[in-house]
Amino acid sequence: MLDKGGVIGAQGVFRNITDRIQNEAHSEELTRIVESSVNDIYVFDAESKKGGVVNKAARDNLGGHMGELRDMTPADLRPTDSGIAHDFNNMLQAIHLNVEEIVTDDSQQETWRDGALRAVGQGAQLRQRLLTFLRMQHLTPKVIDVNQSLREFEFLFRLTLTKSTNLELELNAHGAMLEGDRH
Repeated sequence: MLDKGGVIGAQGVFRNITDRIQNEAHSEELTRIVESSVNDIYVFDAESKKGGVVNKAARDNLGGHMGELRDMTPADLRPTDSGIAHDFNNMLQAIHLNVEEIVTDDSQQETWRDGALRAVGQGAQLRQRLLTFLRMQHLTPKVIDVNQSLREFEFLFRLTLTKSTNLELELNAHGAMLEGDRH
């Protein structure tokens, strides 16, 4: 209400929304952590037993579309032959988190750190190949450069060989393309 240009009083409703904003921020952070986890995470509704949240790792592991996965119940998630791949994934996650924490000004140590992170990425690709081999993943045919694939596999070949074994790749000079699942 105004009296000769001045305010006599004001009336209104104010709510402290600090808790709500903090809860939303915590919820967003938890969602980010769950979605980026390399481990399968499933959250089921307590009443319907249907899937509510299925993170990327679970979607990749099961090879289903989000709609199909949300109709699953805990009973649909039976143990599979992917246990080794899952355990390997857990080790990769631990290595990745620890290596990321290494901070140094030494360029040699930075080189080693970057190499370790690349190896973790290659390990994740190996996990994907294991799951495909176990037929736990849907196959997605694409055009593949065989020479490039062999170069990428070379590090795996070398890991399995003894020091007395020599590995030489003889790649097709004209290139070789085929259609198949990359993994």
